[in-house]
Amino acid sequence: MCKVDFSKLKQHLSLLNAGEKEAFSKSCGTTLGYIRKRISLGLPFGYEISLLIASHGVMKPEELMPLDHHKYVWDMGHHATPTRK
Repeated sequence: MCKVDFSKLKQHLSLLNAGEKEAFSKSCGTTLGYIRKRISLGLPFGYEISLLIASHGVMKPEELMPLDHHKYVWDMGHHATPTRK
Protein backbone atom coordinates (compact mmCIF):
# COMPACT_ATOMS: atom_id res chain seq x y z
CA MET A 1 0.00 0.00 0.00
CA CYS A 2 1.22 3.46 -0.91
CA LYS A 3 1.69 5.96 1.91
CA VAL A 4 -0.33 9.17 1.85
CA ASP A 5 1.48 12.52 2.00
CA PHE A 6 -0.27 14.28 4.86
CA SER A 7 2.05 17.31 4.89
CA LYS A 8 -0.84 19.72 4.23
CA LEU A 9 -2.90 18.25 7.05
CA LYS A 10 0.09 18.31 9.40
CA GLN A 11 0.74 21.94 8.53
CA HIS A 12 -2.91 22.82 9.13
CA LEU A 13 -2.90 21.13 12.53
CA SER A 14 0.34 22.87 13.51
CA LEU A 15 -1.40 26.24 13.10
CA LEU A 16 -4.22 25.34 15.50
CA ASN A 17 -4.19 25.55 19.28
CA ALA A 18 -5.20 22.51 21.36
CA GLY A 19 -8.88 23.47 21.53
CA GLU A 20 -9.05 24.18 17.81
CA LYS A 21 -7.41 20.82 17.05
CA GLU A 22 -10.04 19.02 19.12
CA ALA A 23 -12.85 21.00 17.47
CA PHE A 24 -11.43 20.26 14.00
CA SER A 25 -11.18 16.55 14.77
CA LYS A 26 -14.71 16.43 16.12
CA SER A 27 -16.05 18.27 13.07
CA CYS A 28 -14.35 15.60 10.94
CA GLY A 29 -16.17 12.85 12.81
CA THR A 30 -13.11 11.49 14.59
CA THR A 31 -10.57 12.17 17.30
CA LEU A 32 -7.26 13.98 17.21
CA GLY A 33 -5.57 10.75 18.28
CA TYR A 34 -7.00 8.91 15.28
CA ILE A 35 -5.91 11.68 12.89
CA ARG A 36 -2.41 11.62 14.36
CA LYS A 37 -2.26 7.83 14.07
CA ARG A 38 -3.24 7.88 10.38
CA ILE A 39 -0.71 10.65 9.72
CA SER A 40 2.10 8.76 11.46
CA LEU A 41 1.32 5.53 9.60
CA GLY A 42 0.69 7.31 6.29
CA LEU A 43 -2.57 5.42 5.86
CA PRO A 44 -5.57 6.90 4.05
CA PHE A 45 -8.73 7.89 5.88
CA GLY A 46 -12.10 6.36 5.12
CA TYR A 47 -14.65 7.96 2.84
CA GLU A 48 -16.63 9.99 5.40
CA ILE A 49 -13.63 11.36 7.29
CA SER A 50 -11.93 12.22 3.99
CA LEU A 51 -14.98 14.17 2.86
CA LEU A 52 -15.17 16.06 6.14
CA ILE A 53 -11.46 16.94 6.14
CA ALA A 54 -11.79 18.03 2.51
CA SER A 55 -14.80 20.19 3.39
CA HIS A 56 -12.41 22.30 5.49
CA GLY A 57 -10.26 22.88 2.40
CA VAL A 58 -7.21 21.29 4.02
CA MET A 59 -6.67 18.55 1.43
CA LYS A 60 -8.58 17.20 -1.55
CA PRO A 61 -10.44 13.90 -1.16
CA GLU A 62 -8.25 12.21 -3.76
CA GLU A 63 -5.17 13.28 -1.75
CA LEU A 64 -6.63 11.68 1.37
CA MET A 65 -7.60 8.44 -0.40
CA PRO A 66 -5.26 8.25 -3.42
CA LEU A 67 -5.56 4.53 -4.08
CA ASP A 68 -9.26 4.22 -3.48
CA HIS A 69 -11.65 4.07 -6.38
CA HIS A 70 -11.77 7.88 -6.49
CA LYS A 71 -12.64 7.94 -10.16
CA TYR A 72 -15.89 6.28 -9.16
CA VAL A 73 -16.49 7.85 -5.76
CA TRP A 74 -15.33 11.40 -6.36
CA ASP A 75 -16.14 11.82 -10.04
CA MET A 76 -19.59 10.24 -10.04
CA GLY A 77 -21.19 12.92 -7.88
CA HIS A 78 -20.89 11.04 -4.60
CA HIS A 79 -19.00 13.97 -3.13
CA ALA A 80 -22.04 15.94 -2.03
CA THR A 81 -21.40 18.45 0.71
CA PRO A 82 -20.98 16.44 3.91
CA THR A 83 -22.64 17.31 7.15
CA ARG A 84 -20.11 18.41 9.69
CA LYS A 85 -20.67 17.04 13.15
